[in-house]
Amino acid sequence: MCIKKLIKHCSIFYKLRRILPLKVLKQVYIAFVHSHILYAVKIYANTHKSHLDKLIKLNNKLLRIIQNKPRKTHLTELYENYSKFPLPLLYQQNLILFAHKILHCPQKLPDLFRQYINKNDDIHTHNTRLKDSTHLYRPTTDFGKRSLKFRAAKYYNELYLRILSLNFMTLRNITNQF
Repeated sequence: MCIKKLIKHCSIFYKLRRILPLKVLKQVYIAFVHSHILYAVKIYANTHKSHLDKLIKLNNKLLRIIQNKPRKTHLTELYENYSKFPLPLLYQQNLILFAHKILHCPQKLPDLFRQYINKNDDIHTHNTRLKDSTHLYRPTTDFGKRSLKFRAAKYYNELYLRILSLNFMTLRNITNQF
């Protein structure tokens, strides 16, 4: 589906990279490739990495073509040049943003999702270290561990704990960038 649409861009990108400036090529990539990858990533990327392997490799190939980089170029450089994430991290980012929207902007979501994720202090009144983190339900099956509800809460908690563990100087440096 998505791969069939994107593979058509390989030959086009080979020709465009000789004609267009880098800034325009980046816009072309975002418009024709990244938008397809981003669409419904919360749903289709919730699978084993082996099922996404062709799409990941095709995206890497398109990034190399459009940036005119050799095959040996490290992937982090390709993604950093365009300020984008690889597919697995893009999936995590979208789940974190989804959890944030549920917790902080529930009025922007359909009623179905408003109570999809809860904070621990909504579940109990104990004053614990993790009272402000999201409540993780304990799935008993592999299917439950792959659910959107569990993974969104898990990734949101991991980010929350990383922010809490930052020392003051690191946090100050990060906030100075804004």
